[in-house]
Amino acid sequence: MICIAAISPIAASLVITPALAGHSGAMHPPDNAAPETARGSLLTFLGFSLAFIHLFPARKHLVLFLEAPSLSEAWKAFGAVVAIALLALPRALQRRLIHAIWRERRVASALGLLLALVHLVPMLDHVPAFFASWTWADAWRGVGASAAVLWFASPHRSQSRAMAFVARRRPMIRLATVPAMFAMAATALWVGCGDSSATPGAGTPSVDASASLACPPCVTDQDCNGGVCAQLGSDSFCAPTCPAGNECATDRACTSVSTVTGDQVDACVARAGECAATPPAMADSGATTPAACPGLVPPPTAASCPSCRGKSTCQPNGCFGGWWCNTATNRCQSPPTSCGGAAGAAGGAAFDGGAPVTSNVGATGGTSSRVYFAVVGDTRPAGIDDTTGYPTAIIEKIYTDIESLSPRPAFVLGTGDYMFASPFGAQSGPQLELYLGARAKYSGVAFAAMGNHECTGATASNCGPGSANGITNNYTAFVDRMLGPIGKSDPYYAVRVDAADGSWTSKTVIVAANAWSAAQAAWLEAELAIPTTYTFLVRHESHSVTQAPGVAPAEKIMAAHPYTLSFVGHTHTYEHFATSREVVIGNGGAPATGSKNYGFAVVQQRSDNAIQVDVLDYATLATDTTFRFAVKSDGSPAP
Repeated sequence: MICIAAISPIAASLVITPALAGHSGAMHPPDNAAPETARGSLLTFLGFSLAFIHLFPARKHLVLFLEAPSLSEAWKAFGAVVAIALLALPRALQRRLIHAIWRERRVASALGLLLALVHLVPMLDHVPAFFASWTWADAWRGVGASAAVLWFASPHRSQSRAMAFVARRRPMIRLATVPAMFAMAATALWVGCGDSSATPGAGTPSVDASASLACPPCVTDQDCNGGVCAQLGSDSFCAPTCPAGNECATDRACTSVSTVTGDQVDACVARAGECAATPPAMADSGATTPAACPGLVPPPTAASCPSCRGKSTCQPNGCFGGWWCNTATNRCQSPPTSCGGAAGAAGGAAFDGGAPVTSNVGATGGTSSRVYFAVVGDTRPAGIDDTTGYPTAIIEKIYTDIESLSPRPAFVLGTGDYMFASPFGAQSGPQLELYLGARAKYSGVAFAAMGNHECTGATASNCGPGSANGITNNYTAFVDRMLGPIGKSDPYYAVRVDAADGSWTSKTVIVAANAWSAAQAAWLEAELAIPTTYTFLVRHESHSVTQAPGVAPAEKIMAAHPYTLSFVGHTHTYEHFATSREVVIGNGGAPATGSKNYGFAVVQQRSDNAIQVDVLDYATLATDTTFRFAVKSDGSPAP
């Protein structure tokens, strides 16, 4: 069907090209017909060009509709197909149709308004995405959609004048039309019937012919030229899909992965490197029972996860490949090797907060009888600008849990990514308001680190005055709503919390890797040079995510100073990297990476002055004892 859509305007071009070129005397019009012929040639050229452009959304959305039928994909797909069919009609029929519509001014106005609104959708998608990541794919789509909106919203008289102005340039039209048509015809045939892996906007799976190339980082699927934006390793990368399982090159494996929106897909994943991923264990290879995993539904049990549609391998829980359904988000995730967050399960135990804590910690820091705080990370929604899908219930439960602990943690640290919004759109503020409303379940003070989604969404983005990406709406909303209430104007800052009796001191140093600057580097050097018993760092990206501008330089500065632990997020799970003294806490509500459930960390000072870290399941408030560890003040392991 897609190949036919591509061939139709090509066939039309074979009929009209001789007339445009004027090689045949029989087809060459007399001189007094020149203006009319020029206008006709212009209509033909524009019709073919626009038919060619509409091939890309037609192919992308047709495939998406056939894979997972939805009204959203249906109107985009069939609208583009109808546009191609109309634009490929014979010139005379097109002219009669246009003249008939223009004679009915009300119909023409209504149709123009409808088409302007239709093209407003891709304009609002691609223009903000272009300013966020500066890609050619978003550039031509954004500019094209914007031009369509302006054209269809223009008065009829202005449209007529514009057509007449261009038609008067008849020699230029004839000179440019023939080679342009042949070039577009060849490309259209390639798009319609050839390999889709390199096609802008293609949404079809294909043989992965470019596996040897580095996997490009991404924010959404739109960055991936028909592939998916998958959560791989410590970041998100583009990967081609492999629904049949045999489309991947030899250096990639067809693996079930989670996309940035939390959907389960089979994708061609590199076998090694930064964008490699380990295939998840199957559900029958030692996974725990449903009773031990509240909120996680195994393959044989019916659930409402929507990842598997129309596949012969679909499981009753709505997933495939042995994955489990998380009922909190209706997203699939790889099967748990242990449900450590469930009390009574293997690895699970009731949390013990230790001795009572007397604390007086506010926006500027304060005192506490012992080190005792919580860490929450990555609470963004699944999709960009999906404010209605914000994981409010999960975040509220997390902060309700923290408030209910005895003793209650003295403060909370956030590791970033509180939003998923277009960088110059209007959703960052509403999403942060939802987060702050959920966070209000906890009565203490919170200190937030900035994530990449508080800049443009791209891991490599850098925001702030004088930076590469400048001051986005996301950055402004974060600084105003998250930092303003605690008296901070920069996304990097330090907080002191010391023992009231002076027996120990501590500082928490919050780094903004996506607002990096020479000023922040000098500040970090000075802060870490201040001696304290304990030093905790908070940053969004892990030490391995070197695309973020501030990660490598911050790690270099950190290596020259003593510190206890570094808390990061970005990856939607929880992990401990002992050799780098790094703790990943990113399971706060964003689509999960891997098999672990949502929750938070609690950091506490033991009676021997070692620092113990636990992760608590948000559904059961039980701690994962298989994760628990302790370190001395210098970060070295403690018994």
